[in-house]
Amino acid sequence: MIIDPSKMVMRTMLVDPTEGMINQRFLLALIMILNEGSDGTEKQRYELSNLIFTTGLKLIAVHGHIGRYGEIEDRLLAEAKANPIDLKSNDPKRIASAQDLYIEFDGFLVQVKSTLDHAINVLNFGFNIPFSALTTFGDKGNKIIKQLENNVAANFQGAANHLIKVIKDNKPWLELAIDVRDRMNHFKSGGIDLQTFTVSAEKVGDEIKTWTPHIHPDQTIRQLMEILFRNLFEFCEYFMALGMIPRLTKVALQYNKSDDPKAMRWKMYPVALVRQFEKDAQPLE
Repeated sequence: MIIDPSKMVMRTMLVDPTEGMINQRFLLALIMILNEGSDGTEKQRYELSNLIFTTGLKLIAVHGHIGRYGEIEDRLLAEAKANPIDLKSNDPKRIASAQDLYIEFDGFLVQVKSTLDHAINVLNFGFNIPFSALTTFGDKGNKIIKQLENNVAANFQGAANHLIKVIKDNKPWLELAIDVRDRMNHFKSGGIDLQTFTVSAEKVGDEIKTWTPHIHPDQTIRQLMEILFRNLFEFCEYFMALGMIPRLTKVALQYNKSDDPKAMRWKMYPVALVRQFEKDAQPLE
């Protein structure tokens, strides 16, 4: 039997492990902006909606690695605390490196870079930059900066300059994420030692001291993953909406901060309502 998926009534597009942050705040918000605000053709809107959904799936993949990493680390830590090392005893001291943690962290970094590679394709829709120039978020974002500097129509250069500023403002964490990925995937700077991914517990007097993988003495790898995910999510949420700006002829956008991680940040206003303020508007910088 051949099944035509276009004729199915109900399809599960994705399962959101963030309980709404990706599905509502990211996917729904960007799809609403696209459908209600853009002047794109039906084909263009369909293709961009697919890009938005795919980027959302990439964010889910990133989040999944964090969840699995945490579950593995918690299990290993419980096992280590149940049988802590006693340096005063003469028994053999065995500490196992956790290869599963290494694998999850490696997968996390690969998906972070892949998410960025997907998100930048919005610039084809908004700024008409060819897909051939958007193959990767290369050179830690500098490749995209050059495209926005050199391949954008003069009347949209202000919007392009704002996106350039967004990339530059996010440079610290972008460079960190890509540098660590290069160490893991390309053995840059000698790679990351597997022994870094050690979970242990040591009996010291009446106390048990524990150790979990650290990227440096003051930050665990688990903390780094959580910080990078939040930064990646906010970057994609902001960048992809602004990447549509030249084609959003029907609405004006306002970005609002919120303490609720699931609340939509973008609010749309009909262009007719904001025309009265146009004379006082300042160009994007």
